[in-house]
Amino acid sequence: MDILVSEGKLEFSGELDETTSEQSLIDCVMQAWDSSNRQGRVELDFSQVKHANSCGLMRWICALGQIKIPLVYVRCPVWLVENFSVIPDFFTGDIFVRDIYVIFYSSKDQRKHEFLYKVGEDLPFLESYDEFNLVAYVEGETLEVDLELGSYLSFLTENRAKLEKMRL
Repeated sequence: MDILVSEGKLEFSGELDETTSEQSLIDCVMQAWDSSNRQGRVELDFSQVKHANSCGLMRWICALGQIKIPLVYVRCPVWLVENFSVIPDFFTGDIFVRDIYVIFYSSKDQRKHEFLYKVGEDLPFLESYDEFNLVAYVEGETLEVDLELGSYLSFLTENRAKLEKMRL
């Protein structure tokens, strides 16, 4: 996996797998934190990571256990959001989610489209998302959500108190 470090931000690309070094993850987060003069939250952008396997996810979770600074997930791809509800350790420590991608399907062009939604604004904090509905449009067509929103957004319910408190 490649990691681009800039002031207070990390941009990950490639694959999060067994070749990913836990120590490298920690070092890069700390470098981003130091470059921001230890102010605010370090942004974690996984939007260019196309695949993550269980070994890579465990290395990230282990790294998180050693990182004791404020973090925020930004531009979260679908694979990451799906794991938020399965692996509660994604929210160990002072961690927030700013925005996530949601997939929609167009019956007109028979393609999937991704739209970015802000947590706490576009996606309010609710007790349950079973009845929640999102709408997106492409060229006048109303698109259908291409995933089960109740389970996809369940991490918001499970971490509601923490996420509301840490809202940016």
